[in-house]
Amino acid sequence: MTTSTPDPETLDPEAGKEGLERFLPAVSWLREYRPKLAVQDGIAGAVLALLLLPQALAYALLAELPPEVGLFASVVPALAYAAFGTSRFIAVGPVALVALLTADAISRNTGEGTAATQAAVLLAAMAGTMLVAGGWAGLAGLGEFASRPVLDGFAAAVAMLIASSQIGHLVGTEIPRGAGFFGRFAALFSAYPHWPTVWVGVACLVLLLGLPPAIERLLARFGVGEALGSIVARSVPFVVLGASMLATAGLELAEHGVATVGTVEVGLPPLTLPSGSLSLLVDLMPSAATLALVIFVVGLAIAQTAKEKGEKIDPGREMVALGFANLGSSLTGGLPVGASVSRSSVVRGAGARTPLAVPVAGIAALAMGFLAAHLLALLPRAAMAALILSAIFGMVDLRQIRLTWKLDRHDGAVLALTFLTVLVFGVEVGLGLGVLLSLILHLWQTAHPEVVVIGLSEEGGGARGARRSDVGKGFRTPVLVLRIDQQLYFGNARWVRQRIVEEVLSDECREDLRCVLFDLRSVDDIDTTALEVFEELLQDLATADVEYALAETKQPVLQKLETRIPGLAEREDCLFVDLESALETLEERYRDDPS
Repeated sequence: MTTSTPDPETLDPEAGKEGLERFLPAVSWLREYRPKLAVQDGIAGAVLALLLLPQALAYALLAELPPEVGLFASVVPALAYAAFGTSRFIAVGPVALVALLTADAISRNTGEGTAATQAAVLLAAMAGTMLVAGGWAGLAGLGEFASRPVLDGFAAAVAMLIASSQIGHLVGTEIPRGAGFFGRFAALFSAYPHWPTVWVGVACLVLLLGLPPAIERLLARFGVGEALGSIVARSVPFVVLGASMLATAGLELAEHGVATVGTVEVGLPPLTLPSGSLSLLVDLMPSAATLALVIFVVGLAIAQTAKEKGEKIDPGREMVALGFANLGSSLTGGLPVGASVSRSSVVRGAGARTPLAVPVAGIAALAMGFLAAHLLALLPRAAMAALILSAIFGMVDLRQIRLTWKLDRHDGAVLALTFLTVLVFGVEVGLGLGVLLSLILHLWQTAHPEVVVIGLSEEGGGARGARRSDVGKGFRTPVLVLRIDQQLYFGNARWVRQRIVEEVLSDECREDLRCVLFDLRSVDDIDTTALEVFEELLQDLATADVEYALAETKQPVLQKLETRIPGLAEREDCLFVDLESALETLEERYRDDPS
């Protein structure tokens, strides 16, 4: 019989890599780069630029910054991620979620204009520094504290906040800067809409939502592949916004009071150094920490979803790569950046072969912005608001939300509370409370594990929960079988002891109970406090003239029990490898010795 040695790289993504490649993952694909790949990346980048250009402008406006700031954040951050990231199909740049968090931080800590841009640059530098430091310090696991229900509730609330921030632009109503979710709607209902703006905004929104699926269906009828159809459909924003610019010029909408983006000062990204007072640095710290967490968690989730077969995503390297992307944005006058779901899908579907396709798209978008700056100034703000509103539909996973409510009401409560607190108290407080509640519920659940009465089905099929499936009741007396569904530690040891005592004293356990058989397959560890409590429990059973037995005990747990409980190592009659043999042995033992 031959045995194969596991490939170290399947166990550790970093195994076998040279020093430079461990620090700079781009080395691995740059070695194999060929002109043919450059052509494919160039085509994919050009296609992606059609979506990136309007989104970069729109998300900068969402962050309440000059539109060109979004274009500045589309080149160097993408290059930084391409150099340091471990995914080949992640489009890093301006995204709606990060833009809203940026706007929230700026509105609470700065004024308008230059001060806001400086704060955004500083925020990108702070979030980037936190991400790089966290990745190098091995803190990527901290992202796991933001559970899926927290992120779903957070994303849904952020989508509502984004909608509330853009609805005023969509209908031509002035909403005070920095107004909260409910304040925005109060201002909206107290003002009269500007009808020419309403028609422009609603028309763009209908086209942005309705055209993509219609185009995909139409192209499918003519035999066009799904991938190509999706790419064409995702280019709709470029066409719709282009049409809105032509309408503004041809119909003289600006003269009729329709607000436009105004001057777009596009050029080469400026080389800047983050600056700001110490008080501003301190004020932005909580926002930067929230941004860093959201950027990393969302970016890692997108990378894991978009990876190819055999591609290994390293969370630590992803954290570092996203950090350098934000540092690159801050050094070129950009806003904080993250990974985009829609653009990542486009760049992969367009046939990109390496991460260079995304920087190519950034350069192409910047060039188009430079060449058409005078036309971009004609973009209606209502059309940009419609683009942002159309993008938020992908932020809310209604199917996952319904599934969460159906599967676990505790998780559903976490989701709902996160959603409400974000809307009422803001993104930082809401996200923090959601994470805190998740941890509290986790601690509560581990402190109150289930102690399940189990038995064997008469038809076979192994051990099951007796009360749930109503099987194996014959094994409850003279043998009571209990499974502990959690590791034992100081926080749950006495709860478990109380539950076991309740089962032993229950009416179903008649006076002829002779033995409690503990199924310990789910107990991975047991600490000193739990060992002491477990020993007390066994002493109580002995006082009641009830014996005990252990089945399916993991070796580390058994070693600790043998060290704590005198004579256990020699008690082979009460130690069993599997539950079925234990039940058979004990049943025979007490049938032959009923006394």
